[in-house]
Amino acid sequence: MAPEFPVAFVAGVLVQAMSIRLELAFDLTSQPDASRASSLAYEQALEMCAWADRVGFHAVSFGEHHCNSSHYLSPPLVMGAAASALTHRTDIRMVLVAPFYSPLRLAEDLAVLTLSNRGRTLAVLAAGYRHAEFDFHGVSLDERSASIDEKN
Repeated sequence: MAPEFPVAFVAGVLVQAMSIRLELAFDLTSQPDASRASSLAYEQALEMCAWADRVGFHAVSFGEHHCNSSHYLSPPLVMGAAASALTHRTDIRMVLVAPFYSPLRLAEDLAVLTLSNRGRTLAVLAAGYRHAEFDFHGVSLDERSASIDEKN
């Protein structure tokens, strides 16, 4: 029997070659009236990752957004590392807004995470789209494509 978790999550089902692949996707947003992100939500999300690993989910995913009033998860690498420590088979997918990272530092962080979880790291590099996030990071939204090309 699955444990009950009050944390909001999305369960995705991918059908590939007649097999079903289950994935949990976390954003860790909080209720609009919450004054800050809840450590309980993070704890419960990690418990759900361990549960998903035990019951055979293919992957858990963490997105990235910044400057959001609903406290959307901003450090997917940190959450991915925490989930990696609690899982053994489940892949750890992280959507990373590439223009916000130093390419060398991102490569090093992903390499260490991949080594520590025996190759279960899946990095999705996104271009980003929210003006507030680009302003927060001091990156030009208009030049995001060029910055990704330069960094690759």
